[in-house]
Amino acid sequence: MKSRRLIARTIALLLSLAIGSSAPGYVFILDDSGCVSTWREGAIPMLIKLNNSRVLTDGTTEVQSVLAAIQEWTQHLGTVQFVGTAAAPGSYGIWDGTSEIVMDNAIQVEDERFPFDEFVLAVTISFDDGNTTSESDIVFNTAYQWDSFRGGQISSKHDIRRVAAHELGHVLGLDHPDQAEPPQYVEAIMNYAVNYSFGGEELKPDDIAGAQQLYGHPGFVPTNDDFEEAVAIVVPEEGSSFSGTNVAATSEAGEPTLDPDDPGGKTVWWSWTATAGGTLTVTTLGSNFDTLLGAYTGTALNTLTQLALNDDVESGVIRSSTVTLNVDMGTTYYFAVDGWRGTVGTIQLNFSIERDPLRSPPFFEPRPTSRNIIEGTNVSIPSGVPHIADATFEWRRNRMLLSQQTGPSLNLPAAAISDSGAYQLTVTNPRGTSHTYFHLRVVPSDSTLVLWGDPPSSLPEISEFSPVSSVNSTGSVIAWVKADGVIKTSGFGSAHQITGEGGYVEGSFQSEHGLALREDGTLKGWGYTQIGVENIPAGVAPAIQVATGRYMSVALRANGTVRSWGTLVGIPQPNGLDDIIQIAGASQHVIALRSDGTVVGWGRNDNGQAAPPTGLGGVTAIAAGGYGGDGGGHSLALRSDGTVVAWGTNWQGQCNVPVGLGDVVAVGAGDNASYAVKGDGTLVAWGAGSHGELEAPDQAGDFIKVAGGDLFAVALVRPVPKEILSEPADLTVSVGMTASFSV
Repeated sequence: MKSRRLIARTIALLLSLAIGSSAPGYVFILDDSGCVSTWREGAIPMLIKLNNSRVLTDGTTEVQSVLAAIQEWTQHLGTVQFVGTAAAPGSYGIWDGTSEIVMDNAIQVEDERFPFDEFVLAVTISFDDGNTTSESDIVFNTAYQWDSFRGGQISSKHDIRRVAAHELGHVLGLDHPDQAEPPQYVEAIMNYAVNYSFGGEELKPDDIAGAQQLYGHPGFVPTNDDFEEAVAIVVPEEGSSFSGTNVAATSEAGEPTLDPDDPGGKTVWWSWTATAGGTLTVTTLGSNFDTLLGAYTGTALNTLTQLALNDDVESGVIRSSTVTLNVDMGTTYYFAVDGWRGTVGTIQLNFSIERDPLRSPPFFEPRPTSRNIIEGTNVSIPSGVPHIADATFEWRRNRMLLSQQTGPSLNLPAAAISDSGAYQLTVTNPRGTSHTYFHLRVVPSDSTLVLWGDPPSSLPEISEFSPVSSVNSTGSVIAWVKADGVIKTSGFGSAHQITGEGGYVEGSFQSEHGLALREDGTLKGWGYTQIGVENIPAGVAPAIQVATGRYMSVALRANGTVRSWGTLVGIPQPNGLDDIIQIAGASQHVIALRSDGTVVGWGRNDNGQAAPPTGLGGVTAIAAGGYGGDGGGHSLALRSDGTVVAWGTNWQGQCNVPVGLGDVVAVGAGDNASYAVKGDGTLVAWGAGSHGELEAPDQAGDFIKVAGGDLFAVALVRPVPKEILSEPADLTVSVGMTASFSV
């Protein structure tokens, strides 16, 4: 069935163009089902019925100027090429299969003529056969004076070349990025208004990227065009989406047809080896063209077994495709995506699996999440494994095996502070082994915070410090979570104005942004949108720990992987991190503790702060500090024997671990100072101390956790019980007398 589309866009004057995100902003002209129409491979003939004799400001004619715009687009296109041909000025036909560029004082649609809307310089009228564009006519409004020039506008004249370039983008299928939902503020000739600033007549990278999404670049062929080159994918337990394209794809000899009534011919391939048995659903929802989808097993085209085929989820209405099939662990499956009647576009391939516990390695529904616990509470944490009959369970805390914990739940009667730590659960059944991770923090019911050095001036009443479950400090900000799950912050900056909401486990805040972990493993961010609430990556939850740097956020997931977002220069995050039990972040570097007791780092490494010492092992806890504006930063590692190792910037002795230091149970780092909590609850500090950073208050109590900031430190402590130092003396008093007693 044929359809028509009229595109009329207002062209206003701009002296400059606001530039926003550097991310792609191009958008496509989509129909009601979310599909884009594109031209078939080959030439796009354009008959240019404009004046070819009047010389314009830049020395060209109208025809020559439009041909220049055509050439500028064509040099960037792969599967199609504009071919412009000059013709005598005149009218244009509708639905006659000829694409024309003309001048007119109205818009012709079938047998009717409509006036241009106010301020409209030109329109593009396109006609589709299904999702294949068959004709596009560009009409310039004769109500305006047309010229051809570079740079700023000349009097009230308009540049036909840059307007032609804009309209040719519509011919290709591009729409206005700054009128998208939500608007995309990028530098582009496809923006709603003509840009008469310097260079405004040129195609921008965003324009070119958008066109190449639809037609590829010269010489482009998808890497997975052939069955033998199928892209192998790994689908995580929560499912995942994968992107691709069938632009410039071909059909191999012997390739199966995905629809008995449609030969297709633009097929690309993916492969996936099942890591569990169950029911798999694959869809192309999110693709921008009418897809065909097939699922197969086999090792070559001539040995494939068809498992499922689909054209539309709902015929002619929801034109994405979906297949559901039973899968067996260890079997490799192949998935082919084609376009209905050979259409092409951007592919989104979505995978989700409902695992069968009797045919799968152990899995967790749900995974245990991090939590804060009051000392003395009876705790039982289920593994979340749905089928336990043939499974064995191994629980570890801070990498040490808990030999008494062998069941499907972690049981801690009357939890003690020593039960705090990073937990790892390993579950094994005859089909495989799986791991999950979480943190527990056990604190006294009367726990509180103490601060020393030069802390932020905007501290709340001391009642806000008790009872406390966790505390973090970075730079000039303190973040703590009270026993009722309410998160609090204090310090410099406006990004941490928290409203007192509850349900949190921990938080990490910089002066301009922050990230907090909820009890259910989800996250909330504040501050810079690049690294805060709006851009928390999908699929991070459930997380078990968070950290922040100056311009970045990091989350440790319950499956032992790490997700980072924002900006962090230096050493990139290593690939394949899937066994991490703890993370620590400073301003511009991150370190992570693996389940085998080794440490890995990334980010700024000017002084070796992100490069753990060679041979470092047996680590049970880590900390990182340093503002990093000048490349500074240092890292600490607590080993299983109670000793501490430090590395990185040592300008103020923050890496000079005191000789003989041992029996350490926790470590913390400030910008230029280091801290160790010993088993007897005392604190040892070293490094910068000019602002009192090393001088914890006398009688502060038993230290549990310590964190350092810029010029201060903060600790979670158990207060020292009050002691009666002397008995009051007996007194004999008469009625009406006043007596005083002291202890």
